[in-house]
Amino acid sequence: MEACELVGILGDPVSIPVLRKALGRDSNIDGLDVEILGALEELHDPGGPWIYPMLNDPSPKRRGFACQYVGIVRDHQALPLIISLLDDPDEDVRRFAVNSLVKFKDDKPSTLVDPIFYKLVMGHESHIRVAVLRSFMQCCDPFYIPFFITALRDPYYLCRSVAIDSLKEVDFVNLGRYLDSMAGESHSDVQRTISAWRDFLHRQS
Repeated sequence: MEACELVGILGDPVSIPVLRKALGRDSNIDGLDVEILGALEELHDPGGPWIYPMLNDPSPKRRGFACQYVGIVRDHQALPLIISLLDDPDEDVRRFAVNSLVKFKDDKPSTLVDPIFYKLVMGHESHIRVAVLRSFMQCCDPFYIPFFITALRDPYYLCRSVAIDSLKEVDFVNLGRYLDSMAGESHSDVQRTISAWRDFLHRQS
């Protein structure tokens, strides 16, 4: 299908079946899949079993787009498949799986998703830990403070930065105390992060 033909139907509700079929197909049209995902979201596509086989497709590209689609339509029936993709051999697919789960949280604590994220933030790849911490930060809920405090000692600098940014938003009054509690931390990178934020807080006072 020519680019002009497909893009021309993006805003038409009757085009949903065509858009579904086109999602994740090999194409030389830059950004087409992103447009399709956006169109399906605007059209309030209800999702459904048609996408499930794509979550197990041999192509990482198709698995990745299927992950994004499930997050957009918030298809709870597909959650077990999304959770299984957290251990996908492809790094991008794992990242898309986390981002899809974030959609189910709706920027607030979730008894469905958070127990999964608790395990990820305590011992998964650095970019996964960052994504989970950012999802906690978006909730801006004191409930997550213990996870932010733990992440102050994370070996990955972005995790530490997200943790401090989160504490600044959720519990700014006690941020200095949290940083002071890190005085005995031996990891030099952690100390540099803490020192930089202490300097920032001192300038703000």
